[in-house]
Amino acid sequence: MEAEDVPTQLASYTISELSKVAAGRAVEALRYSDIEDGDWADSELDYWKGTLEEMGFQNPKIRYSGFSSQGDGASFTSAYVDLGMFLVAVGDAQRFRLLTLAEKLEFELRLVVKEVGEGRYSHKYTVRASIEDFIRCDQKGLRDRVDDLIDELEERTTEVVREMSDKIYAGLDKEYTYLVSDDAVVENIAARGYLFTEGGARVEGVSA
Repeated sequence: MEAEDVPTQLASYTISELSKVAAGRAVEALRYSDIEDGDWADSELDYWKGTLEEMGFQNPKIRYSGFSSQGDGASFTSAYVDLGMFLVAVGDAQRFRLLTLAEKLEFELRLVVKEVGEGRYSHKYTVRASIEDFIRCDQKGLRDRVDDLIDELEERTTEVVREMSDKIYAGLDKEYTYLVSDDAVVENIAARGYLFTEGGARVEGVSA
């Protein structure tokens, strides 16, 4: 067998065995590999969906865009908000007590959270709360009071929705920032047993 036909074993190194410069190249090349499929946000989204449901937002739909543009953010919609649960959660049960007496006052109302406008961004100003009400009340004084409370409730709910949207985005941003950090990428590389050339290029198909 000729010398040039003798197979050679490519030297490979773990991330911890690389020089600082080579390790930096390896990290940069794989920085976003753990978030490309989008599953990284699932646990965070599940947490916030549970939190919103406990506040009375039924089957909330969370959207987000991020994490480098000024228009990035998170928002959510809900086709039905349990008024009693919501008012207790935000400490406003007494303030809107008249609206919770729907059966006695013979009126019905439906509180929802909808998107406003269209666009590729999802942030707190892309949603607001509104009340789809079907009120049966012939007493003008009572009707006027109910109307005032409905306006107040829409604004209060929108305020809470936007506060929660900010919290959701902050949670997602924190998780994203951690996952693409040097420490997290190095930890992920080590856990997957990736090997590299001396210069920091990954040796495909080979693991430690």
